[in-house]
Amino acid sequence: MMMTKHLVIIAGPTASGKTGVGIELAKKFNSQIISADSRQIYRETRIGTAVPTSEQLGQVPHHFIQYISLADYYNASMYEMDVIQKLDELFKENNIVFMVGGSGMYINAVCFGIDDLPTVDQEVRTMLAERFQLEGLDRIREDLKRMDPVSYEIIDLNNHYRILKALEVTTQTGRPYSSFLTRKARKRNFDITRIGLDMDREILYNRINARVDSMVEDGLVKEVEGLVSFRKRMP
Repeated sequence: MMMTKHLVIIAGPTASGKTGVGIELAKKFNSQIISADSRQIYRETRIGTAVPTSEQLGQVPHHFIQYISLADYYNASMYEMDVIQKLDELFKENNIVFMVGGSGMYINAVCFGIDDLPTVDQEVRTMLAERFQLEGLDRIREDLKRMDPVSYEIIDLNNHYRILKALEVTTQTGRPYSSFLTRKARKRNFDITRIGLDMDREILYNRINARVDSMVEDGLVKEVEGLVSFRKRMP
């Protein structure tokens, strides 16, 4: 009798202990970890994204950590496809696989699927990214409100990545980004359990402050200086 395959998601705020909990559970079940962190996925960032230490990474196999370059185009839809393919492989050897991270869009892409969106030409992406760099957040907010008022009402207007994505699709196709969103959940061939970590707010803030101090000591400023060359290439 074939056992049901199970994806267990460990989510929670920054510094809530997701990495440690995920590693301990993966060790207990002799399993592996899928990272659901939309920043740890980049090779050039380690300190500022709190990539697990070499010792932690060595305790159980991890996937999608420092997976691509900042110079590469990547989005939640691509992540969904890559993770589903990886899970197909992992479930051949494991009945339980763990997903650890705090990027809600990446997690939801795997749980429910993400709408198939048109491919956007690099020229369009570059043009909109340059507009954002030159004219700022208020300008692209105004563009979104004019071109796609539905998306304007539902998108986080402080997240320029989300705004630019909507503008890219709208500019490329001449159709509002919102018109492509069906919100129909895809059926998965595995069960999903979501676990959210929480702790006292004061303790959490102290942990975050300590982490930032540690990052600075480890060379965060130098790491950021090394990322400046990628600035214009990012969406």
